Amino acid sequence: MSSEPSEPPPAGPGSKLALVVLVSLAVLSPWPFGSVDPWATKTIALVSLSAALVALAWDARHGAVRIAPWAVWCWLGLWLLGAFQLVPLPASLHALLAPGSAAVWHPEIKEAAAVLGPGPFPISLHPEATRRWLAFSTGLVALALAAAPALRERTLLLRATVALVAGGTAVAVFGLAARLAFGNKIYGIWSVPTVAPFGPFVSKNHFAGYVELAALLAVGLATGLADESSRDHRFLSWIESRRAKWIVLAWGTAFVLVLAVLVSLSRGGVVALSAGLGAFLLVRLWARG
Repeated sequence: MSSEPSEPPPAGPGSKLALVVLVSLAVLSPWPFGSVDPWATKTIALVSLSAALVALAWDARHGAVRIAPWAVWCWLGLWLLGAFQLVPLPASLHALLAPGSAAVWHPEIKEAAAVLGPGPFPISLHPEATRRWLAFSTGLVALALAAAPALRERTLLLRATVALVAGGTAVAVFGLAARLAFGNKIYGIWSVPTVAPFGPFVSKNHFAGYVELAALLAVGLATGLADESSRDHRFLSWIESRRAKWIVLAWGTAFVLVLAVLVSLSRGGVVALSAGLGAFLLVRLWARG
């Protein structure tokens, strides 16, 4: 018997379609104000859910559905958890399961209780927002599950990574330029007095969160390309390879993304970036060992 691992089955056409849609949403979603408006989240939910259904049906027709059962169960558990928060509960059961929510829906002040009515009420304090989150997460998770088989192919994985890093770099460069040109106005037109906007995002924390993910992805891309191009275990042996210019470009892109997070002055973004780099270093040392 051969000890070599068998190659994974090729991804179906539906999975490749789902990957294209998923990457496109990740690249385009920052530009309409970080997609914080309800119309943007509804659009993403509708597009992602529709694409996931089409992709799964397409692969099912070709017998190429490759979704792990445990992933489906995790997704179903997440969906049920969100849906349960929308179920109206009797006051006694509500107080037992969610005392904080019950105190809001059943206040001790008689006038407030008379306005809200006797109930029953759901656990969610903002059912409309919970429904939007449920639709949003359902669509994106379903699309990610449909796209997962395509990521087992190295070429598709590399192309998706490059597209995401390029999209993150575009957001970072625009954010740096917009800070110098427009100050605190989004696109030089709209001002957000309640928070500090940055780039196309209404909040610098949202900007830093998006860009630091692209920065970590760029670090992984540069490191992987350098490893593949190294002829021995020397630190800079990849310089002699034909891919040297692309590796330098990947490291330069990672530097720009990290710089954008620092310039945004988001403490949470800096902490998240530091934690991500630390985790990457630990995984790197473990893999090399």
